[in-house]
Amino acid sequence: MRKIMKCALAAIAAVLLIVLYKVGSVYLADSADYTQADWLEYKLLTPAEIKNAPLFSDVIVLRYRAADGPAPQFNQIEYDGKAKVLEIQRYLVSLGYREKGDPVKGKRWVREQDNKSASVAQTGNATTLTFAD
Repeated sequence: MRKIMKCALAAIAAVLLIVLYKVGSVYLADSADYTQADWLEYKLLTPAEIKNAPLFSDVIVLRYRAADGPAPQFNQIEYDGKAKVLEIQRYLVSLGYREKGDPVKGKRWVREQDNKSASVAQTGNATTLTFAD
């Protein structure tokens, strides 16, 4: 009976270590490309702004890049195909962003209360919505 108990405790400890390793490796990642199907990455890395963004297609790619030196952290959602830019812009306005001119990107969206910015871009067969801290 004692052997069974020791084996059970060892198995539980091993599973716990594996789970902690996986969570730690995702949480401490400096970058990740994932989809909503990647449950752990989605739960740990995706901010509410991306989770609540309008969805236009089943296939989307989510990107996370951690802050690195002077470069800000950014989260991005890439829509497969041409998304409805006006609907994305309405979503940004509902979050408190306002449109502002940018000498590099042409247009960007800013939320001055917390110094966040966003941009919407259409290239080829994809539309991206990017949030930067």
